[in-house]
Amino acid sequence: MTTSCVPVAQGGSPARPERVIALAYQVDAPLTYDPLLAALVEPPQSLARGAPPFIMARGAGRRQLELATDCLAAAAYYEARSEGVAGQRAVVQVVLNRVRHPGFPATICGVVYQGETAALCQFSFTCDGSMYRPRDPRAWSAARRLAAEALEGYVYVPVGLATRFHTLDVRPQWSRSLPRVTAVGSHVFYLESGAGGRSAAFARPSEQISGSRSPA
Repeated sequence: MTTSCVPVAQGGSPARPERVIALAYQVDAPLTYDPLLAALVEPPQSLARGAPPFIMARGAGRRQLELATDCLAAAAYYEARSEGVAGQRAVVQVVLNRVRHPGFPATICGVVYQGETAALCQFSFTCDGSMYRPRDPRAWSAARRLAAEALEGYVYVPVGLATRFHTLDVRPQWSRSLPRVTAVGSHVFYLESGAGGRSAAFARPSEQISGSRSPA
């Protein structure tokens, strides 16, 4: 079995643009598994086949790791602080899944803050003022710990390759046309439709991306 590492992420933070984060994910098996096709002949839980683990690429500095961890922790903390460990891990996994998918920004911070400057936030906390409120130190520390574990290769299997989620008290129009994977706490998780939800769609080109700006 061969292992390939595909550079997939770099970027900055809203306050510090053009910080480069070189991330990679380790693929220990070919990305040929199709969860949508498998669901036709296997139980529904086949949609939750785990994603390959993320690992920090060689050469990534301490500051780069800290920046990636902070962006990932912010998503976990603000989106699922009340959901406990499972709920926060689920959100973290969605962020990492998006980083791998060509339909979303190729950086962790870019995914988390996508649409912030255009008021079309992918994550509501980046636009609704939540980040300006004092954080609970203990809860923030816990979120950073979960984020760090994800960047060291921890995979939250139940959400599979899900790239979208919403709370149980709403039903976005897009949810009507996407395959539902599972519910974790108060969130429901979905795959992209068609080929976009297949494993092969989650491998970005093996190239180093540089010079892009994250939301300011």
